[in-house]
Amino acid sequence: MVGISISTTVLSLSACAIVFGAMVKRDPIVVLEDFKTLTPLVNGLINATNVFPATGGTLVGFSYVHQNVTAVTGQINQTATDIKAITKPVNDDCAAVNATYVVIQPFISKALSSYIAKKPAFLSIPEGIAIGAIIDGDVSSLNSSSIALREAVTALCIIL
Repeated sequence: MVGISISTTVLSLSACAIVFGAMVKRDPIVVLEDFKTLTPLVNGLINATNVFPATGGTLVGFSYVHQNVTAVTGQINQTATDIKAITKPVNDDCAAVNATYVVIQPFISKALSSYIAKKPAFLSIPEGIAIGAIIDGDVSSLNSSSIALREAVTALCIIL
């Protein structure tokens, strides 16, 4: 009886490990889909920032831009997480992930630069008492996420 319970438990734990292992591991196709999701979000942030007026902006307009920053940051974080979960060796997969990253990275940098450039316009919103802290948090989060993404791609493609 004890033998059956132990073997049943071991079998159950093995099944759980297989299921959870499959859920955590990612393949490069998932990462490429992440980049496909990220691209319009980054373009949306660039557009939202560019259309925000230099003067006369509203709190609603700033909120829209901030929501775009949050969406981009979240998707960058998801992409970096999925890259880190790819099982090595990746060989050709690394080339596809890296090529896609190389295409989108300048747009991520442009989005961050555009957002920083609009800081004076955001701060000029009359009812925007805490906007400075939100901007600083957005810049920090977006920058940190961008660095984490770059590091994840680099780590994926290092062949030891």
